[in-house]
Amino acid sequence: MSRIYDFFSDIKNNPLDYVGWSSNSDFEKQVIEQLETFGYYETDFNELGNSYKTYWRKLIESDDRIIENVTQLKQNYIAQPFGTQRYPDVLILDNKTVLCLELKSSKGTKPVWNSGLPKANGLYVFGSYVKKDITFFRGSDILSDEDRKRLSGFFEDAMENAESFNQEYMSNQEFGFGVYARKMYQNQQTYNPQAIINFFQNRRRYDLEGQVLEYCKGLQHSD
Repeated sequence: MSRIYDFFSDIKNNPLDYVGWSSNSDFEKQVIEQLETFGYYETDFNELGNSYKTYWRKLIESDDRIIENVTQLKQNYIAQPFGTQRYPDVLILDNKTVLCLELKSSKGTKPVWNSGLPKANGLYVFGSYVKKDITFFRGSDILSDEDRKRLSGFFEDAMENAESFNQEYMSNQEFGFGVYARKMYQNQQTYNPQAIINFFQNRRRYDLEGQVLEYCKGLQHSD
């Protein structure tokens, strides 16, 4: 039976159980320990088989919304399934569905994205030990497919332009200087003064959390 709805409801109702420890470095460990209290048990690809690792990674990277759980494990999780620097932080085998859980922590009020945009199929939990607050949202609810393509396409063009520039102008540069296009995404109000950059205090917070809860409630009904 799916208990993922109960898990997210508990985050909403008992935030200090998730952000009440000594530092943000404990955040991931703390969230996973709370997940276990709802009956989710750790597993790994040694038990499942590496064919699942390859298959799921391909689906997840393609931004598919729903990934079917075709294993015999119905209430389990895999921490860092594809490595510590790769999405997602936790893969949850929840009855008939494989869920991607990404955990973000910060001293401020907005997540740090660095080079990775929020994934459409991701369930994001964002907490701050300093702010003593925690919230959650779906990647598809804060970034449309159209904007995702525009943002990622910008860097594809920038990298091509950097390569052309270096080949044309820097091929004989004595000390090897050149340009490098580095991906970096952030929430800011520079171009849209009304943009939401405080994920704890904003007009959409409870709508975003409600959409996660509705989605998870649907998973319960699919048992």
